[in-house]
Amino acid sequence: MKISGLNELQKEFANLQKNAEKLEGLNCIPFDDLFNHTFMMTYTKFNSIDDFFNNSQFDTNNFDEINDSELDEYVNKFSSFANWNDMMESATVDYIEKHLFQ
Repeated sequence: MKISGLNELQKEFANLQKNAEKLEGLNCIPFDDLFNHTFMMTYTKFNSIDDFFNNSQFDTNNFDEINDSELDEYVNKFSSFANWNDMMESATVDYIEKHLFQ
């Protein structure tokens, strides 16, 4: 009995491992990469994360000082997500999938 496709599978696993190692070294993903144009157009009416926040009253220079409930309310109103955490999680998963399985 001959098993075919093992070489392709080994190549695919090697590629996944290489991509996973690249992701492992990341400490910070720039917002523009995480919330890329495609993500923003899919889940909001905005072209970019900058446009998304420029439409708000939030001071993104002091992001840590933004009121969580106000941010959640804004995200719920202007995106497909219930809150900021859901939006961040979805963007992160999309980013990892895109870079892991490239």
